[in-house]
Amino acid sequence: TKIANAADLKLLFLKTFRNADKFKVTFDEEFHRVMIHGILHLCGYKDKTKADAELMRKKENASLNYFKNSKLQRFKVLLNENFIFLEKFM
Repeated sequence: TKIANAADLKLLFLKTFRNADKFKVTFDEEFHRVMIHGILHLCGYKDKTKADAELMRKKENASLNYFKNSKLQRFKVLLNENFIFLEKFM
C-alpha cells in the first residue's frame, strides 16, 4: 500500500480545484466527492469498467445527497479541519 506524502496531497488538492472549476461546483462539493470516492474504493468498489464507474457515481451521488440533505454537519467540519491541517504542508 502506498502512503501519501505532502506532494501527493498537494496534487490531490490542485486536481480538486481544477475539477471544481471544470464541473462548475464549489471546492467543498468536489472535495466531498473525492473523499466519498476514496471511501468507496476502500469499501471494495471499483471504477475500471463503465458499469462499475456508473455504480460508483450513483453511490457517490447518494452519499453526497445524504450529507447535503441531513443535519449531519460533522462530516463537513471534519473535512474542513483536515483541509486546514493539510494546507500547512503545501
